[in-house]
Amino acid sequence: MIKGVSKRVHLAAGIVTLSLIVIVCARDGDPRMGLGGWNSDHYSHTMATVLFWEVGLEIYRRPIRSLCWDDPPAELTARVAEAWRVNPVDICWPKSDTFDRPLAINWQAFPRPYPPGVLVYFLPEAMLYRYGDASFTAINRVSLVKLAVVAHLAWMLLASLFIRLGPSLIGWILIAFSYSQLMFWSLAGVYDGVAVVGIALAMTLIKEDRFVEALTLLCAALFMHFRVMWHFPLMGVALYGTAAAVKSIIRGPGSWMDRRQEWGLLGLSALLLGWSGVSFGMLWPYLREFPLNNPLHLEHLKPSARIALAYFLPTAFLGGLMAWRRMWLPVVYLAWCSLFFIATPQIKPWHALGLLPVLALASFRGKQAQRLDQTVVVFLWYLVVMHVVFKANPTPAWVAELFR
Repeated sequence: MIKGVSKRVHLAAGIVTLSLIVIVCARDGDPRMGLGGWNSDHYSHTMATVLFWEVGLEIYRRPIRSLCWDDPPAELTARVAEAWRVNPVDICWPKSDTFDRPLAINWQAFPRPYPPGVLVYFLPEAMLYRYGDASFTAINRVSLVKLAVVAHLAWMLLASLFIRLGPSLIGWILIAFSYSQLMFWSLAGVYDGVAVVGIALAMTLIKEDRFVEALTLLCAALFMHFRVMWHFPLMGVALYGTAAAVKSIIRGPGSWMDRRQEWGLLGLSALLLGWSGVSFGMLWPYLREFPLNNPLHLEHLKPSARIALAYFLPTAFLGGLMAWRRMWLPVVYLAWCSLFFIATPQIKPWHALGLLPVLALASFRGKQAQRLDQTVVVFLWYLVVMHVVFKANPTPAWVAELFR
């Protein structure tokens, strides 16, 4: 339950989420199930997990296409692609002696470009397809239900932070805005809401000075999604608080065994962070080869000067305003994310979802007036990023897709 929000609002939001799930998952005709029918990520993650089950870590060492038979009957592949409504080049017949069902996986020219946590999250659907003989449509329904429930949880966590702004119009705008963005992309099959859950919960714990738990959650979120690296400034806050907590544990009374929970969480954080870092290091040469479509990338800055100015001019103005108002954490975020934007080859509209938690940074400030000022400025920057960098639509126009 969100403090400060009535049970009726909770009930209404739950009914809306349930209704959206029913509307999307009850539709017939498109076995991909995702809202709009354009996204291939949800079933690709499930199928990549099945492939991992068959070939292990090879999915991180070799291009996916090399793990599939290169001489299946063209007619059979075409029939499967037509029945599933997927691109024929995404069909994979895995090189396995124990499994002969087709898979549909995108980005086959590369090793699987996602962190290991994705395999954990989509494991239930993968097992249903691998051992339960579930259909392509069935596993996609399961994926969308999971993603929608996770999106609702992410929204509740963010809304609990927005409520701390106090009674304000901007707080309610952000509650509605975050719900719209989370539900749309999740019902389309985007799994970024999973990482938002970890980030938002970590922000809540940092607010309560529970830095060790917050650090573990941020490392778990990074284990789920590489774009959590955008939130390294928040991880820096958690690390600083964790260092102070560790110093207190070492110098405090009692034995190390008395604080085994804290040490266990620190060990888990190190494991998740190290595993994610090794995975990213292995994949980085391939990630750099992704199709270049980012207008702010270094290779595009000169030919796309107009777009670069459209981002950097308002960003510089809003950054200066943040610094003048001593909003130091948002300033660091702005600078860090801007560096990422000019170094990232590929940008997609749904990537904006990973930045959604920045709208709750004001919950760390003391006075209500300061929180409201910071929220408005950060929200303006977020809208600039959505429009210029990600080309995403901030309005709930996606609702029309429900009735097509």
